[in-house]
Amino acid sequence: MENQHDYAELIERFLEGALSDDELVFFKKQLESDPEMAEVYRQRIALQELWVESTRRGMLKKQIGQVIAREKQSVRARRNIWLAAAAVVVLSVIGSLLIFNTRNTKPEEQYAAGQETPLPATEGKQNQMNEYGNIDIVKPAKSVDDFFPDEYTPMKSNDTIVFRWPSSMETRYLTIYNSKGELVKKVTIKKKIKEYMLLPGVLKPGIYYWKMMNDSTLIRITVQ
Repeated sequence: MENQHDYAELIERFLEGALSDDELVFFKKQLESDPEMAEVYRQRIALQELWVESTRRGMLKKQIGQVIAREKQSVRARRNIWLAAAAVVVLSVIGSLLIFNTRNTKPEEQYAAGQETPLPATEGKQNQMNEYGNIDIVKPAKSVDDFFPDEYTPMKSNDTIVFRWPSSMETRYLTIYNSKGELVKKVTIKKKIKEYMLLPGVLKPGIYYWKMMNDSTLIRITVQ
């Protein structure tokens, strides 16, 4: 080989699978015996891997951006529904007061006595909010063959979070990203394992997205 240009041309043809049998034998021998060519080949492979990783990250950030945009639209829609419902309630209360004032044929005590008795709190559940506020492990109430946790799962940064996915899914990695699309956690999943426990303190308060490698499902979670 005369120079690096010759090295690069031969390496490109090798990567494209365009070498003949004789050229392939020569290439492998030259790669083992020529340190300069081996270095050029190593740099070319590193450049290719960097390009692939950059492309993958760009696509992932775009996907996360689309999910965030949909979430914002959903939040606005829910807010409008709640405002409309609140307006209906207010109008109903005002209408009831007006009717009561114009047809005031009972004392206030009799009117109050005629109302339905409020339902008591569920027995055995009073003053138990601390049980949920200080929960150690976030997990579903029953076994569900689906992704867990999701956006409706209450979680805190000091919880131990159990991740689960469908039993039919064959996967090797669980990945967690922050709202900027940056990789926060990547876990190698052993064969036949269908859940992973994330220790407290790994996820700080904020919005995260998790998915299984090679699966298109991207799940939003919120840690308080």
